[in-house]
Amino acid sequence: MEEFDHDIFFTKEVNFDGLKDLEVTLQIHKADSKAVLIMYPGADGSIDGYNKKYRKLAHLVKSQNIATVVRLDNKYCCLDGSPYCELMIDKIAKVIEYVNNNAEKITGHSEVDIYLAGVSAGAGAIATVVGEFPEIKKVLFIAPAESVGKENITRGLKNYTGELYLVAGENDEIRTFDSARIYYEACKNSSKKELVIIPECDHHFTGEKNGRIMANAFLWAFSGEGNFPSHEGGVVLYE
Repeated sequence: MEEFDHDIFFTKEVNFDGLKDLEVTLQIHKADSKAVLIMYPGADGSIDGYNKKYRKLAHLVKSQNIATVVRLDNKYCCLDGSPYCELMIDKIAKVIEYVNNNAEKITGHSEVDIYLAGVSAGAGAIATVVGEFPEIKKVLFIAPAESVGKENITRGLKNYTGELYLVAGENDEIRTFDSARIYYEACKNSSKKELVIIPECDHHFTGEKNGRIMANAFLWAFSGEGNFPSHEGGVVLYE
């Protein structure tokens, strides 16, 4: 069996059927858990994010054995003339399938619960496909945008039955606090759904306080713990 153990994370390069010219880099932080959290950045987002915030969030989740974390980027790309939004959706769907098919290699468990965290446009891509995978139990959307189209988002969410957590800033310059309400209303069959608007917070959760709030949101959504929506005790993402 291929080993995924690594002190920090294991890097895996994957080519998917239907995306043969697109090599996807996955960074896997293995935890003692039967859950896997897949993190998807916003449009053109790097695998680490600004100030390595996604790596820090992955370490937080892994260190508490909440879930093994799988990270990928969301960089702009062009393949066979397909629009970026379509590729963004196809890419996350393929990664979810990959985690399902390689659960034992990744976690040591033959069956896993899948958690998803999507930021901005990444949230929209996840929303489009989330209803297709019954293994998905929890989803966190941060500053969820409508880049992939409201119709895709609402159609995808209507069949989702797991838990949904939504967070947006009240000062978001692209008004994802309105988009978050659309996501919330579209998700009619979820077992649980919560929406929190953060005061004095922009689209990127700029500043130490808002970064700490973002970190606490991951604990809130995926472990039911943490001080969310307070910043107290949260990991520093931005210095």
